[in-house]
Amino acid sequence: MNFKVENRVLFKPRNNTYKIELGFMLGDGDHYETVDIYISKDTFESNNEKLSRFVKSILRCIEHDNKGRRGIFGSDDLTCEYIGIEDWSFFCDNVFDSDLEGDIWHSNFISYEIPNDDGWYYAYENIVISYYDEDGLKYNVLIEE
Repeated sequence: MNFKVENRVLFKPRNNTYKIELGFMLGDGDHYETVDIYISKDTFESNNEKLSRFVKSILRCIEHDNKGRRGIFGSDDLTCEYIGIEDWSFFCDNVFDSDLEGDIWHSNFISYEIPNDDGWYYAYENIVISYYDEDGLKYNVLIEE
């Protein structure tokens, strides 16, 4: 067997950037997916209140899903499942596929979409925050409540 290097892949490290990774699981661990959100250091550090609200919302969703939840099909069911979690609808883009959108306000600061597979929505699994310094070196960020 021979191995040949073909195409060059350019990788530009992210400098002075925070990365928020949201982990999701489908079914009983049938599939996993990660949603990455990148935020500049200046934006991240100057918006502590909004970031705290966002992280608390995600942690509540993880806690909710870790207790076990039914399968969720469609954006209306998704909205009904999480609408009681404070600030969830403020950050989650999927809400705007719902019939309830007129009652919900939205963030232009951080937003994300929950992955789905043919309309079946993934469950929240975890959140990881990392920081990339000016040299592109990665550091883990501890979340303290």
